[in-house]
Amino acid sequence: MNLIVPPEFLDSGGLNVREFVTAILFGAMMTDDLSDLSDVAAFYDELGKKTLSAWEDEYKTHDDVQTACHIVGHTNCVLDLACGYGRVSLALAELGCEVYGLDISPVLIADAKADSNHLKNLHYSVGDMRELPYEESFFDKVLCFWASFAHLIKEGDQLACLNEIYRVLKPEGYCFMVLMDPSHEFWQTLLSQSDSRVVFPQYYKAHPPIFVHNEETLKDLVGKTSFEKFELERRTMNHSKRLVMHLYKR
Repeated sequence: MNLIVPPEFLDSGGLNVREFVTAILFGAMMTDDLSDLSDVAAFYDELGKKTLSAWEDEYKTHDDVQTACHIVGHTNCVLDLACGYGRVSLALAELGCEVYGLDISPVLIADAKADSNHLKNLHYSVGDMRELPYEESFFDKVLCFWASFAHLIKEGDQLACLNEIYRVLKPEGYCFMVLMDPSHEFWQTLLSQSDSRVVFPQYYKAHPPIFVHNEETLKDLVGKTSFEKFELERRTMNHSKRLVMHLYKR
């Protein structure tokens, strides 16, 4: 078998073995096993801040922000994963902790940056939740709101994301992830029309498919990751039933 090495891993002395191996282990290189999420990025680029913020009345936005602030507390460094236009990360940065926001949509990240130029402790990047552009053991906590994880349809994509979260969390780190609650009537209806756990919401044109996990599928999925402990909780958030996953790194 011939191994093809990308030119960025070659220097004047030949192959930079350390950087090449690190890239393979920690996902710095896109592999054929990961799905193309350009449709998801394009969907949120089209929505933009104006449409997304219109979906959230004042109480709903405040609910998520209040939850995030309570979780973070005096945390030193936190990642707002799939941060959108920054409604949560902006509030967290104003608490004084170091906040990083990552989203797949360049349009939403541009909106987020425009609203946060005055904050030096808030850092936004366009990126993929399956290939996080951060060092190992970098964050105290990772938060993921709006059920963004559901855009990962294949198990390989889901595992890549969870393993990346584990990698960037410090020892004793914690991840709070919001998911759809499959017991909600809306998702029950869509699931009844599907022969899998993948559904196609039609409340907005060209909405990408959604993977609706339940307790059993989540237990099976997390069991294939490095997380030593996780908990599932049903709670009402933003006037809607949600399934929340708590992940702990020891």
